[in-house]
Amino acid sequence: MNLIRRALLALVLAAGIFPAFAQAPAPVPALPDTERRTSYTISGTTCACAVNFALYGDSTDYQNWVQVWLNGVLLPYNDPANGWTITSPSGSLTNLPRPITDAVLTFTIAQTGTVQIVGARRPRRVSQVSESRGVAARDFNQIITDLTAQNREVWDKINDVTGRTVLAPPGSSLANFLPPLASRLGLGTCWDNSGNLTVCASVPSSTFSAGNGITFTGTNPTVISTGVIAFQPQFGGRLTLISGQPEMTADAVGAQTIYLAPDTGPYMPIYNGSAWVSCNFTSGVTDQVGLSLALAGSASWPANTIFDIFGYWNGSACALATRAWDSSMLPSAPAQITNVTTITSGTTPGSWTNPGNAFNGTINQTGANSAVFSPSNNSSAHCLGQDWGAGNPKAISQMVLTAPTDFPIRGDLTTYLPIVSFGSNDNTNWTIIDQRNINSSANGTSYTLGINARFVVPYRYVRLCIAGDGSHGIRVSQLQFYTTAGPATRRLTKSNGIKVNDAAIPTARINATTTVNIPQYQGTFLGVFQTDTASAGQVSAYVNPGPSRVYNIWNDQNQRTITLQAVVPFTVTGIGPNSYTLSSTSFGYIQSTSTFSLSALIGYAQDPVSVTLLRAAYMNTTGNGAGYVAGIGLDSNNNISGTEFSMTTDSTGAAQGFQGSASLTLPPFYGTHTFYGVEYNAYAPSGTLSAFTNILNTNMTASWKG
Repeated sequence: MNLIRRALLALVLAAGIFPAFAQAPAPVPALPDTERRTSYTISGTTCACAVNFALYGDSTDYQNWVQVWLNGVLLPYNDPANGWTITSPSGSLTNLPRPITDAVLTFTIAQTGTVQIVGARRPRRVSQVSESRGVAARDFNQIITDLTAQNREVWDKINDVTGRTVLAPPGSSLANFLPPLASRLGLGTCWDNSGNLTVCASVPSSTFSAGNGITFTGTNPTVISTGVIAFQPQFGGRLTLISGQPEMTADAVGAQTIYLAPDTGPYMPIYNGSAWVSCNFTSGVTDQVGLSLALAGSASWPANTIFDIFGYWNGSACALATRAWDSSMLPSAPAQITNVTTITSGTTPGSWTNPGNAFNGTINQTGANSAVFSPSNNSSAHCLGQDWGAGNPKAISQMVLTAPTDFPIRGDLTTYLPIVSFGSNDNTNWTIIDQRNINSSANGTSYTLGINARFVVPYRYVRLCIAGDGSHGIRVSQLQFYTTAGPATRRLTKSNGIKVNDAAIPTARINATTTVNIPQYQGTFLGVFQTDTASAGQVSAYVNPGPSRVYNIWNDQNQRTITLQAVVPFTVTGIGPNSYTLSSTSFGYIQSTSTFSLSALIGYAQDPVSVTLLRAAYMNTTGNGAGYVAGIGLDSNNNISGTEFSMTTDSTGAAQGFQGSASLTLPPFYGTHTFYGVEYNAYAPSGTLSAFTNILNTNMTASWKG
């Protein structure tokens, strides 16, 4: 018995001794009134950062106790590149009493950025306190503080208006449920008419893309801006060769940059494939330059070539692009038609038709194959006509009268024969094509009527009428017509009243090395330009008078009146450098100066071009009765187009001062025309010559819209 009693006593003593050596759990700390979140900024480390708030989670699934964010991205604990663990220097998470107050976050791979450790305890209770006994104070504090910590984490997320959830103000609600998952996959979030969340148009997954007219700029914050506003058809720009000058005030010679400068506003209309939009082509309210296109002297814009210039949307902004005129777009030159009209033997012109009772009198045959225009009085005129046949109208570009070899075109030196040509499609209503005077002293075997306005309206019937003074006339053996089939294909059409490309332009040029495709209708026609005659990649336009004036840029919108003036230079009056002798009885440049010229570039046939020649000088002769004729030559110096003026000396041949003017108005055309000052020495019976001195003024002016 003594042995048994001793063993029992030893066990009792051992049971009393062991508690003296075990460490009791620390008291449960109070829960601070702060957000359960800790933030760090790290660089190239695995962090090893203190959590800094108590963790109450049971078991070891720490990923259900906290969330870890890096640079705003939530990281799964088991992510291969950004995974993380929670440990404690006090021991294994399995055996440590709760709460754990010295937890440490460690990444599996070194990271850089802002780290956020956020309390996110998943509620659960896998064990209960024993019943039928009291609950120890520590156990009570642990349970209650754990619940309070979870409430605080929820409160931080959804109840504080500075939190991380979408909240409605008091009195409002977000009542609607979102559509089912299948109905909202890949869609954006919008607010409906009741202010509730709903789905809307699809957006790219994970990122936003700047759409048509939208620009994202910067980060934190990102500014969303637009160069496109609701469509307004107003066009605010003008093409120019001088930066900041929508209306040029100085000569631009060999310019290598074309600008679209703001004039009446900063917008131009562009069709983006689905709708018309108004595109802002400036960088801001103070931008006076607008868009630019660098030609840079590049051979990509060959010399002496006409180009269309378009505005288009390049995906992020409006820009400029060009298209060269090809053979299908270039106006064709006048060509002589094969069925020319020739007078044959007899009392009437056998091959001439007589539309609309065109003869007003008798054409007498005197000489070899010739007809004489000899009206009996001023009130009647002799008219000859041509019927091209039904469905075969022709645009007359030139008529040539030829005299018989035995009787050249000439008459009394003081007689001027008015010539008027008409066109008609019904043989009843006639439109004047051209009117001018022929100086009956004109010497030679042919005389050109300069109806050189290409692409005039085609007519089925053409009538040529000549009136005289009742006693004088001219003899004609042949009348030749020069014509074209009409305008080439302009390759433009209208959409919403705006000129656009009628078909896709697969190689629209935007710089010396790059071309783009502009889809059909998506290029807004701005105007045209023509490169210099001998230099690629450069353009010239003059505003000051001088020789060889050109204005090789044309605007389709916000047009101004373009005025060019050519002058024949001279330095002194009297016999000297500015005096010269005109001996030729054929057409030639005034004062033999081919640079006395103007060139008009037109991009679309919509307005006429007016040209005026003024000339004042003294004319001396070595005999008597010398004559002088001057006018405007269209694209050459071998004819006079429009009206002309003439001068004859008296019977003594003494010097006489004169001044005169000639004019030409071209119907609407497109392309380019050059105007020259043209003159010739009219026939004098004694073969005398005209010498010009004291040249007081010689200038030519052309004006058009562009």
